[in-house]
Amino acid sequence: LTAINLVLVRRTLDQVAKLSPLVLSLYMFSYNSVPCFLIWIASGEAHAVTKLVLADPTYRSPGFFFAMMLSACSAFFITFATTLSTGVTSPLSTTVSAQLKNLLQSIFGMFSWGYVPNPTNVTGIMISAVSQVLFAAIKFRENQRQNARGAVAVATAESDDKDRMSSSGSANALVVKTGSSAVAGSSPQPN
Repeated sequence: LTAINLVLVRRTLDQVAKLSPLVLSLYMFSYNSVPCFLIWIASGEAHAVTKLVLADPTYRSPGFFFAMMLSACSAFFITFATTLSTGVTSPLSTTVSAQLKNLLQSIFGMFSWGYVPNPTNVTGIMISAVSQVLFAAIKFRENQRQNARGAVAVATAESDDKDRMSSSGSANALVVKTGSSAVAGSSPQPN
């Protein structure tokens, strides 16, 4: 489901030009809150939470309310950061970076809380770490190939411009480069 969500986020950001990642995050929270609220009520969890809040004054304290609001804000900013990352990079890169974050959290948790790792945990962490390294290597190679193709295309375009200027036999062709495009014009004739 995460992959489908990220692909849809990327498509939405690409197709709707004026939609920012922040606005899309707000829409996602707004639209998702209705079904979540209905499920919360239908499952009986709303009734159980109401009973718990009425029975225990800790859940009515300002400290608990502050922690709950902080948690809600944190969830929103994580969604916004994921949406922004997907818009800037790709759904695959966002998914892999999220897995890297999870890997680092797992390793940090093992060392900070005195957890004794078992072979299953170590195997999972190793598979995740190797996958991250392989993904980074593949992306690096793809970027190198794209940069090499771009350099070849620029060199070919410059060579074609020189050939056109030399084949005209005079200095009448003037090519002015502006960014990635070229504008042709005529130069003034010398007297």
